[in-house]
Amino acid sequence: MPRLSDDTLFKRALPLAIADRMALADAYPRESEHWAAARAQAAEMEKLKGRKLGELSDEEQQVAYSVFDFAAIWEAELARSMGNSDRAVSDYSARNARMFTEVRLRRWGKSEFERMLENSKPISLEELLKRTKQT
Repeated sequence: MPRLSDDTLFKRALPLAIADRMALADAYPRESEHWAAARAQAAEMEKLKGRKLGELSDEEQQVAYSVFDFAAIWEAELARSMGNSDRAVSDYSARNARMFTEVRLRRWGKSEFERMLENSKPISLEELLKRTKQT
């Protein structure tokens, strides 16, 4: 299978990221702060429909980063939820999630959270409680 361009993957990711934000908005009471924020993110993403990554402004590049991030989350969760019930859908969604993440990492690098995770180490719950009591 030929490698899909970043622009093709962006076109594929946009409706998924918008659906992710709209679903998030629906999880909150209408007109609440979180509802409005998720709807605003979806509206910003809508503005990028039909555009290519290379022609986006710096501000729009940040939105495009979010598109790939949210679309990867959407597809990864779909793949996980399908499990063994529909292997073809699960495999397709997992592949999309991987490709969306690859584009995001290649174009923009890791998020601050991803870098923090790389430099972290796990601690036991007991250790966490001890540290909490000391502060």
